[in-house]
Amino acid sequence: MKKIIIVILLLSIFSALAISSMLQQSGTCDEIAHHIPAGYSYYKKWDFRLNPSNPPLSRYIMAFPLAFLDLKAPFDDKSWQEADTPAFGRKFFFEYNKEKSRTILLLSRLAMVFVGIFTGFLTYLMASQIYGRRAGLFALFLFCFTPEIIAHASLATTDITAACFMLLALYAFWKFMKLPTKTKLFMAGITLGLAQLSKYSAVIFYPIFLILALTEWLLFKKKFSKIFNSLILIFVISIVTIWLGYGCRMKPFLAETTKQEEKIAFVQNLGVKIIPFWNNELSHKTETFLKENPLPLTTYITGFLGVMKHNKESHRMFFLGKWSNRGSYLYYVVAFLIKTPVVMIFFLFMAIFSLLYKRLSKDELYLILPAAIIFLAASMSKLQLGTRYILPIYPLCIIFSSRIIRLIKNNAQRTIVALLAIWLVLANIFAWPHYLSYFNEFIGGANHGWKYLRDSNIDWGQNLPALSKYMKKNDIKEITLEYFGQDDPALYGINFEEFSYAERIKPLNKIYAISAQYLENVPWFSVHEPTAKAGYSIFIYDFRKAGK
Repeated sequence: MKKIIIVILLLSIFSALAISSMLQQSGTCDEIAHHIPAGYSYYKKWDFRLNPSNPPLSRYIMAFPLAFLDLKAPFDDKSWQEADTPAFGRKFFFEYNKEKSRTILLLSRLAMVFVGIFTGFLTYLMASQIYGRRAGLFALFLFCFTPEIIAHASLATTDITAACFMLLALYAFWKFMKLPTKTKLFMAGITLGLAQLSKYSAVIFYPIFLILALTEWLLFKKKFSKIFNSLILIFVISIVTIWLGYGCRMKPFLAETTKQEEKIAFVQNLGVKIIPFWNNELSHKTETFLKENPLPLTTYITGFLGVMKHNKESHRMFFLGKWSNRGSYLYYVVAFLIKTPVVMIFFLFMAIFSLLYKRLSKDELYLILPAAIIFLAASMSKLQLGTRYILPIYPLCIIFSSRIIRLIKNNAQRTIVALLAIWLVLANIFAWPHYLSYFNEFIGGANHGWKYLRDSNIDWGQNLPALSKYMKKNDIKEITLEYFGQDDPALYGINFEEFSYAERIKPLNKIYAISAQYLENVPWFSVHEPTAKAGYSIFIYDFRKAGK
């Protein structure tokens, strides 16, 4: 009973931190421009045309509370016809539902807090079953005070959902492999399918499950045929689950889709590369087939191929002071080391070091192998836009770190762990409410984060409330703003004008605010120290005194 009370208390603290943080954040780029409006359209139209670069599960969850509101959507607008998700999202929030825009954002985010709570409980459950109840409570404590987890549990995006269902799929597969039953096999398949419906990157769990099964066969002498027959059934059930997640739709690949010619060209180029006998006749038959033959899972497959195309083309990213389109194998190594609390890194290294004293168990392979594979796959990807892409490894690292609790033998060790736990709590308190912009003590905290990483690591358009608060406190009536985001500054009482070309070259005697993501758009930022910062992501420059 006492342990249950502690679990409830920790999850309540986690909820309070997430909710109090979200109340002080404006809508982020992806919330406004993609996820929330797309999710609402799924409920109203059962049409997946808007931003198919993510599967629908996260959007189902975040948009569920909106089904109970009397909302309007621009289904009569060309943004819907052309599947222009950012334009559709802006109209949905700021034209059709302007008075309810804050309520829409709040309810969508609250839904994700519940996902975060479930992920925390699952972390506790798995740690408890591997290492014991005390270790489970320790893992839950680490989970509840990890800024990166709180940050994404307080936003209506796909990342906490992906972390949740990837962990759930792994947990279900681990339970099946420990004691196989038909029910557990069925649950492993369903949860693997739910993971696929949460984010396309979850496709990595098919090879992860295969590698874990091979490990069971090679190292622990389990019967080959039994393992792999079960694995095939799990994969089949997962695919059926994905199809169910799209409402069992049957449609041609190129039906109800935009940019048909671009997609046809992509398929044709792919055919030329992989099929030696590809010719014009085969190309024409393929095009006809894609346009006319209804098939299951076409929405999922086309969305997945779109993400693969995006990865191949890469995305502009910022790393260690430089912008690049190529990515770096060290990106997530550095990001993890400077975005994860020092205390958690220390606990993780203690757990690794403890392997010298207590051998790795079979159960722990279900933590280490998936975490390593996810991290390696992310590091090889060209889409390096934030630690949110490796968020699924955080619960796994936390569970593995909890192994140290069983190895504590004396009061000196208990004191060290207690002091480190206090350090983690204090780091969390100082980071509140700006968890998205959190950076650890290795680089001097969030004030210096912009020098190393950008985008969702520090600036996702979330700090309009902090800018508004600064303007009110300093009696500033108007500001010149270079804002990275999709939210409307006017809704937060921010009276602003945009930069002129001349002002980008040389500042006038006025006040400027520049999002960290756009600092290089204004070359003079590098020779002037900011007067202040709004939540670490908006740099404020006051040049009024310069003219006196």
